[in-house]
Amino acid sequence: MATKAEKQESKRARLELPPGKGEELLGLVLLTLAVLLAVSLVSYHPRDPSLLHASSEPGRVRNLIGPVGAQGAALAFGLLGLPALLLPVLLALSGWRSLRHGRSERSPLRLVGALVVLASLPALLQETVGAISWRGWLFDTGGAFGKMLGEVLQTRLNLAGTVLVLVAVVLIGTALAIQTTLGEVLRKWRERFATGWGRLRLARERRRERRSKEKSRRRVVAKHLQRVLEEKQARSEDPAAPGAAAAEAGPAEPPRLAGRPVADLPLRVVERKGEGGFAVRRAAGPRRPSSSSSSSTSPAAARRARRPSTCSPRARSRPAWMKTSWCASAS
Repeated sequence: MATKAEKQESKRARLELPPGKGEELLGLVLLTLAVLLAVSLVSYHPRDPSLLHASSEPGRVRNLIGPVGAQGAALAFGLLGLPALLLPVLLALSGWRSLRHGRSERSPLRLVGALVVLASLPALLQETVGAISWRGWLFDTGGAFGKMLGEVLQTRLNLAGTVLVLVAVVLIGTALAIQTTLGEVLRKWRERFATGWGRLRLARERRRERRSKEKSRRRVVAKHLQRVLEEKQARSEDPAAPGAAAAEAGPAEPPRLAGRPVADLPLRVVERKGEGGFAVRRAAGPRRPSSSSSSSTSPAAARRARRPSTCSPRARSRPAWMKTSWCASAS
């Protein structure tokens, strides 16, 4: 009989998730929360009933997530202001990282950097932007927290010092959140911009080259047709020139295709990428005369047939179709 410890160990083994499955479930939960929070923030209406606002229509909720979404959006906007829109973005990035990388080392500095940005950005927006109108209501861009922090800093540093300090703190928090130096970020963006600009210039040069080739082709075709017309006019004006009788009889009708002259049809050039190639096609050799046609051969052909072969041993060793043409030419 199994002991109690063995039974508990077997139950614990059944409840354990496969490696990486916990991170996957966590990523799905974070992505779901990010979507719910984003929809509730986007559909926020100041007249919805919440803890911060008593509505005259308590039964009517305009938020797409319902009363829960209205409460969450009111608390987020009332506390942080516009920087509350960063919350679903941060949750989505964290969830995507969990789904993509699975079990990876979590850096606490990322969380510290995100908190620093969320703490300093409301005060910066409140001091620089102030209040804005949102669906008929005055809305503080920094929320209650940003307004309070901005007033505390402004009493000691004035407006210019407060803005400089908040900008520096926001940059520090961003550097901690992305875990790379600002120089590397700028270098990567500069490389991407240079690559995109190079591709754009290459595409423009290729279009210009195709246009110049098309103009050159049309110019050559026009010169050729003009030369042909001049030669026809010269032959028709000179009665002693060969073909004058045909010119007097009347100009020949140019060949037509689908009811239109071939010279008037639009020319189309198709450019195909890649290296050029060639093909080898096997051609059938001359057929041997059949027995039925041997009786109708001429005497000269019969004498040539009775003539001894002049093919060299090297010619006899060649394939049948080459040997036939070679011996025929030699005879």
